[in-house]
Amino acid sequence: MLQRDTGAGSYTDKVWYGRAAYAVAFDSIGSFEPVFLYSQFEGDKMSAQNPSGEETQMDFGVNYYPTVKGIRVGLHYIHADGEAKSQYSKGLNKAGVEDTKNSSVVGELLINF
Repeated sequence: MLQRDTGAGSYTDKVWYGRAAYAVAFDSIGSFEPVFLYSQFEGDKMSAQNPSGEETQMDFGVNYYPTVKGIRVGLHYIHADGEAKSQYSKGLNKAGVEDTKNSSVVGELLINF
């Protein structure tokens, strides 16, 4: 729970997430890590920081860690769904639609020095 007190009043946002992953190692090529992440946000109607109301995100993906240390390659499918509702919104997103849904496929290359 995130509680804030602004000059105009106070509000409480509820945020949580869970992540599950398991790395499977292969001696000659490195390891693969299937990953699942689920997060949920529920904003207070007075929330000035996060006026999106409610949002749920799911991330299904796989990370690859080659035998070279410090490198990770990932491919993930991310889906977000929510409702806009706050003191700044009448329950509609910018397109005038009540529900907001978004899905994308994300590839990443991470190099640690």
